[in-house]
Amino acid sequence: MYELRFYQNHIQTGSTLIEARDEALNLLVACTERYTHTDGFYVDESVSDVYTVVDLSSTGWVIKLAGPIDTVFKKELTHRFANLLNKWLTPKSQAPPSE
Repeated sequence: MYELRFYQNHIQTGSTLIEARDEALNLLVACTERYTHTDGFYVDESVSDVYTVVDLSSTGWVIKLAGPIDTVFKKELTHRFANLLNKWLTPKSQAPPSE
């Protein structure tokens, strides 16, 4: 079981419980794309079993995923976040054609 928590300006604004690992992974990446901006974000893994994404823009969003987060899960998140950052950094004129 995972819990996705949303904070803005240090105040929790919502949360949702997620049973499946892949669903938790997909939802965290989708929320990161939606709620963070092109100023970027950083990830804090300092707390065991809590993966924290912090938006670097002035919106003050923080997204926390709590649950069983192992090295395979972290590796997949790192890969997905790298793809997301590359998507933001690639100018539209240089982006590969969408399928």
